[in-house]
Amino acid sequence: MTESSQNSLPGYARGERCQEHPYDTGDPAGSAARRRSVLLDMMIVLGLSVALVTCVNGLYVSRYLSRHVKSQQLDQFLRLEASEKPEELAYLFLGDSHTLSGIDPEVIHGSFNFGSAGETTELTYFKLRGILASGKVRIRRIVLQMDQHSLSSSAVDQRSYLEDLRYYTHFVPVSVLRDNYNESSLLLRIRRLFPVIGNGDKLFLSPWNAPAAKVVRGWSTDESRFSSKGVDAGTRIAERTIDAWTKGHKQISEQGLRYVIELLTLARDHGIEVVILRFPVSKTYKDVLGRKGLMSRDRFYDHVLSAIREKVSLSYEQIDFYDVFEGHPEYFADSNHLNGEGAMVFSQMVSDRLRRLHDQRSTETP
Repeated sequence: MTESSQNSLPGYARGERCQEHPYDTGDPAGSAARRRSVLLDMMIVLGLSVALVTCVNGLYVSRYLSRHVKSQQLDQFLRLEASEKPEELAYLFLGDSHTLSGIDPEVIHGSFNFGSAGETTELTYFKLRGILASGKVRIRRIVLQMDQHSLSSSAVDQRSYLEDLRYYTHFVPVSVLRDNYNESSLLLRIRRLFPVIGNGDKLFLSPWNAPAAKVVRGWSTDESRFSSKGVDAGTRIAERTIDAWTKGHKQISEQGLRYVIELLTLARDHGIEVVILRFPVSKTYKDVLGRKGLMSRDRFYDHVLSAIREKVSLSYEQIDFYDVFEGHPEYFADSNHLNGEGAMVFSQMVSDRLRRLHDQRSTETP
């Protein structure tokens, strides 16, 4: 190889010592110092990130969560639990948003509305189990909502409980949620401590001066009027509502039905009387539902009630008000939720029926 060709080779090929990396001084003490510096920088970044998330989370809790229906509902129930004299509820209403918006407890003496939007029968069961385990509130009767969408797999598939962990973990241990929903304990604890995770849009999209939801003994309603929407708009609203719990979902999920049976068994074992309540819907909702070709209302209830009779030895009452407001769209906030006016009228009807059932049982008891 010629001298010129040797000079064109890299230094390491000519046997020369490689140039050391500019940060590699060969000084162990200097390398350790640099590692400490990098570690310190990482800790500072992590600390600032945690501080930022904590500040945003605090803002979310104070500005949005504390004004939310579930937070106020839970606070009101906790006040019942904290009473020096244990509270006795003549009626505890359980269910989803139909119950939440449709039952005014001030009309039904000695009652509390513990309905919750998007709540599955599984979460309702765990909520009741937690209440009974605490022993701080005595319950004589539960009124359980049972509508055609109540057992749909839609709410389970959406994992709606993750948005309300602070609410549900008052009644349900994290370990139970972990086992039932196959979730990580760490994830659940982080979501409980930092509810803003996954909900940041609610913080930044909700009005800064939005008033807190009005909640009365657990009841919260919407003063909108479905009758003002017009026929076409009303039909579209009903279509979207029904599609949400039917498209791609089982109308009667095995899990939903299983926890109804678990809940009724729990009530029976604690000597609690049970009333099953069917809520009214608008005529528009009924018409759209009829065109969907779904399981008929009678077949749905026959299936559910026969499964209950097969699994649980329990005497319960049924109240069916499904058709009662067919000619009163002004009583609805949307196609299937009562507004404030409708809730007051409906609650009086429920109160009267419950009173008659109570009187009937009293005369039949020897």
